[in-house]
Amino acid sequence: MSFISKIFLVFSLIVTLTASVASAQEGVIREVVIKGNKRVEKETIKSYMDAEEVEYLGQDKINSSLKSMFATGLFNDIKVSNEGGRLIIEVLENPIVNKVVFEGNKRISDDILESEVSLKSRSVYTKSKVQNDTQKIQSMYRKSGRFSVTVDPKVVTLDQNRVDIIFEIKEGKKTTVGKINFIGNKVFDDRDLKSKMNTKESRWYSFYSGNDTYDPDKVAFDKELLRKFYISKGYADFRVISHTAEITPDNKHFILNFTVEEGDKYRFGKMDITSALPRLKVEELSETLQTKEGEEFDASKVDDTIEEMTNLLNDMGYAFVDIDAKYDRNPDTDIINLAYNIKEGPKVYINRININGNVRTHDKVIRREFRLAEGDPFNAAQIRRSKQRIENLGFFDRIEIERARTSEPDKADINVEVSEKSTGELSFGAGFSTHDGALGNISLQERNLLGRGQQLSTSIQKSQTGLSLELGFTEPYFLDKDLAAGFDVWNFTSDRIDDEVSSTDSIGFSLRGSYSLTEHLRHTIRYTIKQDKVTNIRSDASPIVVSQAGETLASIVGHSFLYDKRDNRFNPKEGYFILFDQKVAGAGGDLNYLRHEAKVGYYYPIYEDDFILKLNVSGGHIVGFGGKSVRYADNFRLTGRTIRGFETVGFGPTDFTNSTEGTVLGGKRYYAVKSQLDFPIAYVPDELGFTGFVFNDMGGITGLDDGDNPAIVDRDTLHASAGLGFSWISPLGPLNVSYGVPYLKETRDRTQRLQFDFGTRF
Repeated sequence: MSFISKIFLVFSLIVTLTASVASAQEGVIREVVIKGNKRVEKETIKSYMDAEEVEYLGQDKINSSLKSMFATGLFNDIKVSNEGGRLIIEVLENPIVNKVVFEGNKRISDDILESEVSLKSRSVYTKSKVQNDTQKIQSMYRKSGRFSVTVDPKVVTLDQNRVDIIFEIKEGKKTTVGKINFIGNKVFDDRDLKSKMNTKESRWYSFYSGNDTYDPDKVAFDKELLRKFYISKGYADFRVISHTAEITPDNKHFILNFTVEEGDKYRFGKMDITSALPRLKVEELSETLQTKEGEEFDASKVDDTIEEMTNLLNDMGYAFVDIDAKYDRNPDTDIINLAYNIKEGPKVYINRININGNVRTHDKVIRREFRLAEGDPFNAAQIRRSKQRIENLGFFDRIEIERARTSEPDKADINVEVSEKSTGELSFGAGFSTHDGALGNISLQERNLLGRGQQLSTSIQKSQTGLSLELGFTEPYFLDKDLAAGFDVWNFTSDRIDDEVSSTDSIGFSLRGSYSLTEHLRHTIRYTIKQDKVTNIRSDASPIVVSQAGETLASIVGHSFLYDKRDNRFNPKEGYFILFDQKVAGAGGDLNYLRHEAKVGYYYPIYEDDFILKLNVSGGHIVGFGGKSVRYADNFRLTGRTIRGFETVGFGPTDFTNSTEGTVLGGKRYYAVKSQLDFPIAYVPDELGFTGFVFNDMGGITGLDDGDNPAIVDRDTLHASAGLGFSWISPLGPLNVSYGVPYLKETRDRTQRLQFDFGTRF
């Protein structure tokens, strides 16, 4: 290489190195300059950057920094430049939402819409949020059957980089299901299948249930309901091949078409149980088998058997079990053999309990009903009991509890999905009595006050003979303990009792508390103080009534035990309860007596969940002590609700001393046996909420202090009535009507065959 060539090579290297060094110097950040920010602090913006001062900045870091900043949703535009080591970040901030307004919405309230949209007052505005909220609003309306809804978002620019968001809503008319067609069904007709679906054809009464609206999610659920119905009748191969939803040319109705394949009808074959659990004898599980050889195949009975086995094994100490039912299907003989395989399941613990759907009810109101806590071993029986306790609150229409997998194999989440219902109740009652005349009452009750589970009730009853006022309050978890505490205040005024006393006033106050002794046994303690005043006694009054005129102060201590195994406290269909109540008057005051009362109720589903047999037995006894007799006002009385067909105080020991009609005085002892069978009313759609019932009531009452007067008739006779009636959960509230015919009675008894009451809920 020549000397000149060497000089040229050295010069080229120097130039290249100089350019590289210059380029590297341009990439070094000596200062970060933020421009355009008005609301977001400079240090906050710097924290989003993937670069720091005096650091080499490459294109990759610029891109990642921009992504991080845009992801915050705080900025509408960002520009980044490097001027001789000064990193210039120029931002354009997104506006702040001043307020969100809904216009044109009538069917869905502002409160409900606000709870669904993500844009709130003082939140950051972005176009994507507006688009997402628009879609959410449209989805809400479409689920309520309004598929022609349009939502037009408007953005009003204000000063100080603020905006108002206005959603202009045109709700459109409701699009209902006009017709449901089935293709391929031979065993069951269209009417049978429609009755099993949640979606119903539009009828004049559909305003009540709202089940005539088209919702794709509901249709998917209906497909599952059809499948469950068929496999419960033995058709294990049933499937819905396809379904379509066609809208009519006038855009008023949808036509739903289901194409089904029913398949053959199967029966259960042989049953086999195998177990890998130590020291377990499979013979002990035979009593849990709901599936019997030769019976019609029913997949729900398989599920019931697995549930019964799991419960029994849990009770036997096997906390973690896995039961799998293997089907051996023979299409040639239409027989399904079953093998229940039991093995030790993985030990699973509860990771989190997630509660969704409770808009009004506080989370802790639901959580405190759980028999399990986060970190406890998973227990299916305790989960079922927890669900039952939540149902007994009476706050929800629907409760679903599901187990969800987590990233850790030994942990599971418990997801609780609830749908709230009205817990307030405004009830109106009306009736007519040959002695009390027309009567009516208004009661206001809120079982979930402010979403805290507290109970508040007040009632006013007015009749031609008097007026009563009542107020009560209950805190179910006083001081966050399993201690229900409450009070009651009342004032009763009666212008006439039993046609003898023209005026009776009663004012009182009661304190009460209750706590659990076991899972199903609860103890309640009460203290009551009241003052009764009886005046203006008629001249032909019973001597017993006359002797008890004036003011009386009663101080009463009471307690009760309730053992409750009902499946639902408000509408039981299965189970039983036992109640024992005791009161002692004598801790001060003018009265001394000991009062006992016991009640037992039993509920049994005779056929599925539609025909429910209800049996109730009750009895009571009261006795005076300390030389004091029992006042007639403290005696037991059998009301018209206890023995239907009779008036309140329609029979019992009667004093004829000064009156040919006599005065019914009540009695020291009573007993009552009530039976009722609830059933669905034929040809009446289930969604209307009608239930029919037939009943038979029997009972008697006897015993009086100061009952030696020969004019007092006290026959310990059995009284009975039978009848029928119906209940209707109407759009305005529950309505109950009964017609009872007394068939064991005396000529002097006072009857009231027709009885009804009516109420509305909110």
